[in-house]
Amino acid sequence: MLTGIRITLDGQLETVTIDDTTTARLVHNLHRAIGCDTFDVVGLPLGISLYVDDDGISRSTLNPILSFTAAHLGAPAALFGAGVFLSYDVDSGESRSLTHGHARAVVAAYLTAIIDLVRDNL
Repeated sequence: MLTGIRITLDGQLETVTIDDTTTARLVHNLHRAIGCDTFDVVGLPLGISLYVDDDGISRSTLNPILSFTAAHLGAPAALFGAGVFLSYDVDSGESRSLTHGHARAVVAAYLTAIIDLVRDNL
């Protein structure tokens, strides 16, 4: 089981558990966690991966909190729908649970994104 962080379409931060006992289960459970049929992986610095809806631009709405969070982690992009943060093994590329350091980085970027969005809307 992998432990990651999801940012929902409405900007909520949640812990998620992804069954990765087989590749098929991993893919199925990522689809379910994101709410999509196909996903794309955005590689972020520090060994963090962000899984997002590959068809989000046509199926969903812009997720400003996810977009700003990803930007604060080093991947400025307009992201649509929900997203799941996991880490990866640098040598094999396999998905891994977020370490405590990774989780702290994601949460810090999330909080900074919220502050930025509030400041921009004042």
